[in-house]
Amino acid sequence: MEMLSASPFIAYLEAVFLTNTEHELLLFGLIGLYFILASFSGFHPLVSIALLGEVLSSVLADISSISLALVLITSSLATAIYSPYNLSVSLLAGQMNLVPFQLSFWNLPFSLYFIGSSILIAYGLTFIL
Repeated sequence: MEMLSASPFIAYLEAVFLTNTEHELLLFGLIGLYFILASFSGFHPLVSIALLGEVLSSVLADISSISLALVLITSSLATAIYSPYNLSVSLLAGQMNLVPFQLSFWNLPFSLYFIGSSILIAYGLTFIL
């Protein structure tokens, strides 16, 4: 974790996320996209949250905490459905005689709907809370 946090990858993530903190809907969408790309790259959701926590630590006071928590939880939970490196996806793919990536792409539309609806709910909560 320390080597990755010292790499230029974190600086790139900071630049992408910190420039979009004023637009919460876009920020929440980027968080969902980040989890999708990280899970297809093989990162565990806890590692993804730890990296994202390090990136967003400087702007946590400016973002609605309940909305951010909702997006983080649902985006990380959705990886259990579509990540080809997840044990449940791998076991089910083996039972169906499929490659885990085929099952992941089959489950991806539902996961995108799940993440997208949670982003919209979280964005709506920013106006209420």
